[in-house]
Amino acid sequence: MDLFFSEMADNPVLKAICISIVADTIFGFLKALKNKNLNSSFGINGALRKCGILVASLVLFISDTLININLLPFLDENILSYVGLSDIGLTEFFGILFVAYECLSILSNMDELGIPIPKGVKSFLSKWVSEHSENIRNKGIH
Repeated sequence: MDLFFSEMADNPVLKAICISIVADTIFGFLKALKNKNLNSSFGINGALRKCGILVASLVLFISDTLININLLPFLDENILSYVGLSDIGLTEFFGILFVAYECLSILSNMDELGIPIPKGVKSFLSKWVSEHSENIRNKGIH
């Protein structure tokens, strides 16, 4: 059991998920303070989404531990060059999507707060998203 928790604590994708959730929560709170629209129901919805991401990540990690799935052969080589992982299970696959979702939210919150975002980051992300969205549509994946 200690080995399981040790592997979970050492997983870089799970760490990235936790860090991105905390960062998004902080920036979202700051944005709500700036706009003077602290709303408990809106905050609860966000908290529930974040709890869902954490629970899903835990379930995916347990699934990966029980059923050793490697999705590496199914992914585009261009995507793999960005990720830098040698083994991609369900945790890593969905975790990367969760982190991307949180990072887009962080960038949106930063933009609304007036925090300067380097133009290179914005253009890179929008180019990357449009290219990979186009690849997915062309392959018939919905």
